[in-house]
Amino acid sequence: QKAMHLSDRVSRWVAGVDPPATASGGGTDAAAFTRAYARQFAKAYSQGTRNLWRKDRAGGSDEVDYIVLSRSEQKLNSRGLATEIARLSQAFPSTALGYEDYKGSLALREAVCRYANRTFLQRPRPQGEHSASISADEVCVSAGCGSVLENMFMALCDDGDYALVPSPYYASFDRDLGMRAGVRIGCVDTEAGGRLSVDNFERCYQDLTREGERPRVVLLTNPHNPLGIIYTAEELTAVLRWAEARQLHLISDEIYANSIYGRQEASPSSSSSLAAPSSSTSDSNFVSVINLISDPAHSKALSGMSPAYLRDFVHAIFGFSKDFGASGLRIGCMWTRNQELVVAWNDLGYACAVSTHTQHMFESLLGKDDFVDDLLATNASKLGAAAAELRIALRGAGIPFVDPEAGLFFWIDLRGMLAEPTFEAERQLWHALAYDKGVILTPGFFCKASEPGWFRLCFAWMPDHQCLPEAVRRIHSLKNVEGQ
Repeated sequence: QKAMHLSDRVSRWVAGVDPPATASGGGTDAAAFTRAYARQFAKAYSQGTRNLWRKDRAGGSDEVDYIVLSRSEQKLNSRGLATEIARLSQAFPSTALGYEDYKGSLALREAVCRYANRTFLQRPRPQGEHSASISADEVCVSAGCGSVLENMFMALCDDGDYALVPSPYYASFDRDLGMRAGVRIGCVDTEAGGRLSVDNFERCYQDLTREGERPRVVLLTNPHNPLGIIYTAEELTAVLRWAEARQLHLISDEIYANSIYGRQEASPSSSSSLAAPSSSTSDSNFVSVINLISDPAHSKALSGMSPAYLRDFVHAIFGFSKDFGASGLRIGCMWTRNQELVVAWNDLGYACAVSTHTQHMFESLLGKDDFVDDLLATNASKLGAAAAELRIALRGAGIPFVDPEAGLFFWIDLRGMLAEPTFEAERQLWHALAYDKGVILTPGFFCKASEPGWFRLCFAWMPDHQCLPEAVRRIHSLKNVEGQ
């Protein structure tokens, strides 16, 4: 029913009618199923964050304590950043109290470009070749990457247009693209392990156009959420060429570009300290789409593509919420060479500008190269150690997963624990894990998984990393109780 006093559009989102629901199986009304599932999730999450698991009280109470593994935040290394921010905030000038450019101050955009150019855009190159380099007139800064995405889709699409997104995908894309911009998502199937296939993009495109719908954008997440994989340059090039043939915009969401740790095994001490793993493979094959279209190393692969298409139709997003563990500061960045889009940000950015206090502080922070380099290296090390510890626990419990090398999550396979292969059975399993075992995961249903039984497990938010093997033990105990 329509919520009283709310607009039709907002009422439908609040009621769970939009976006169109994935079929839940068992004949259940899809909208009602989605609404009930979402409310159960919200209730468990709220209870869980108020009663978090602590090692010192494990087993000491009959009350369920919660291990919340659904929150995609990085809190393994927060203290150093908080201390530095507090110090920098003491030097806030009175001149920064006024309005600023709604794209972000020039000083901040220059600092952001310098940071990007020397971190995730800076990759080893053969002698004489150079990495990509971006400039302030190609960057807009707004209050978080969610706002950036929303504004980009408002600028590039009309109400009812479609974005083609490989599934599974980040559950809040539906809201970011749909609630205000009115853009719907066409799910593109992926190959084993989440790999991209041009044939699958073409199939989704044809299915939509046959129904009279209009695809306008391809949205990729690289590194991927929830799979934790990194797309190869060959995959990106193939999709980029296909998108050009269909005259679709391509947006690469690279919010985890500096949260890459590779695939590594835990050292004997890592379970107690989250120290660096014994061997590191963090020199990954990650290639930003910015590198792809700007770096001479990739020019041969893109030969024959229109320079105008590469200039006006290819865009990237990055930020500091994940890589810095600073999601509350709300700093998201758009990169584009489409100057119409940049000019439009003078209006689009009005309602989601970053506060001048945060802009000034972050401009100063990004100028401290040694601090930033140490922060990123420590974050990657701690992420890698936590992932290695979780990898060992999951293997020991016989729980399959997609092996990640970046991001804050594992995509785990609990299909063998379902009573039947339906999303209703997945909901029942999720409910048992949350309320009987106190383990809160993100269900694959919300990530538009193609089949039930997959869950996203976020491993970097809980204050005590020793909750990870405990969470796996609880999942495994439910598996044993059900006779699996």
